[in-house]
This record gives sequence, C-alpha cells and structure tokens, in this order.
Amino acid sequence: MRTLKGFWPVLAALLLMVSFAHADGHVLEVGTYVLPPLSVLDESGRLGGESLDLLSRALAEMGYVPEYRILPMKRCLEGMLHGELAMMLPVVKTAERSTYMLFSEPVVRLESVFWKRDSARVRCWETPEDLVGHRIGIALGYVYGPELQRLKREYKLNLTELGGKNPEKTLFLMLEAGRMDLILCDRSIGEYIKARNRPLFDDIVPCPRPVGQSISLNYPISKEYFDKHKLDADAFLSRLNESLTAAAAVDPAR
Repeated sequence: MRTLKGFWPVLAALLLMVSFAHADGHVLEVGTYVLPPLSVLDESGRLGGESLDLLSRALAEMGYVPEYRILPMKRCLEGMLHGELAMMLPVVKTAERSTYMLFSEPVVRLESVFWKRDSARVRCWETPEDLVGHRIGIALGYVYGPELQRLKREYKLNLTELGGKNPEKTLFLMLEAGRMDLILCDRSIGEYIKARNRPLFDDIVPCPRPVGQSISLNYPISKEYFDKHKLDADAFLSRLNESLTAAAAVDPAR
C-alpha cells in the first residue's frame, strides 16, 4: 500500500482546478467512505489516504477533478445505483453490484481476520465451533467473502452490522468496551487503527487465522450516472485502468 506522502500538494493542485473543471464539465462526484489508511478523515475534516491519493492522480491525468462526498458505505452504494455518484472508492466486485456498476482492475487486496481483547477469556478461533455464541461485529455494507457467509449460514453466527462514516473504528471501540467479543477487520487496516489510537487499543490483537482467502478491491463507476450524462462508460473505464497503472507507478514525492 502507498503512503500519504506527497498527497497534499496533489490535492491542493486539484482544488485549484475545480472552478475551471465545473465550467468544462470535467468534475466527477465520487463517493468516499472512511477506511484508514485507504481513505482517511483527519480531525480537521481533511480527506487523505492511499486509495483517494491514487484516484486523484489518475483522474487528474485524464483531465477530471474528483468532487469527494463523504458517505457511509451503504449510502455510497445507493448513490451509485441511482446515478447520483459517478464513482466511489474501491470496493469488492460482486454479481449484484455488477448489475449497476462497472469495475476497474484490482487495486488492493485485503485479508480479513478476527480481532479480540488479549485480556478477555475469548480465544482465537481454530475451528468454526469456537465462534458459536460470541457477539461478532462487522461493518455494514462490506463484503468479507464467501467464507464468512458460509460460517454464518452453517453455524448460526451472531453477527452485528455497524454503519456510520467510520465503522472500523467504531468496531474497535465496541470491542475495547466489551460490547463485542470479536470483530472482523482487515489485518493491515486494524494495525493502522491501533497505531493511530495508542494506547486506547493496545489490548486488542488479531487472530492468526484469516477468514477465507484475501479479496481484491476495484474502483467502480455507475452505469446509471454515465447513461444519464451520455458518457461512454467502457471508454472511460479503459482510460481509467491505464491511468491507474501509470499513477501507481509514479511516486508523487519525486
């Protein structure tokens, strides 16, 4: 994953272009959900993060300016369905989502693991039976892969979905407060949340065993939005893939 280094000069340059882009019709509304370090909202309300940085550079090379709208994941998906958003930050590609969105090539992979309080009596799972009866928190609207769905169906897992603009941190807060026994979160994202909130989550640790295979995230575009604005979605997506590849290969700090 790339870092935030060099992001703010890029964003500053993009903001200077907004008024011109509006006049030329080059602004694209992009749904933004908070998932550090992929997308970060700091205390002052400024946006940053690895996936946001990459998309900003790719769209700038294409002649577009992203107008980011901070929304919960589920609201982003609804905006894509109804054509209120042109794009959103990367998500898992599914058959249902493919009915109303087109997807870029994969840009990042996530590995979901359970997290627990080290001081709690709950142990890390070795078999599915170890999960039965525990309060397990997951993020609303997220796709964790088929293995979690299988475990939920076959072992009647007690899953609670939490929404909001920063559900991953909310999950950590509920686990730390003892309101959850386990939570599900990507390993690297969880480590980032721990590091950014020390010492609050020092007692929270990841379980070694992942939940299924790692899953890829892709930038989606809204079919309805592109239809309504009479834009060629396939041509845009082809250019986007080329631009993402070029942007990923460039260090913005150089």
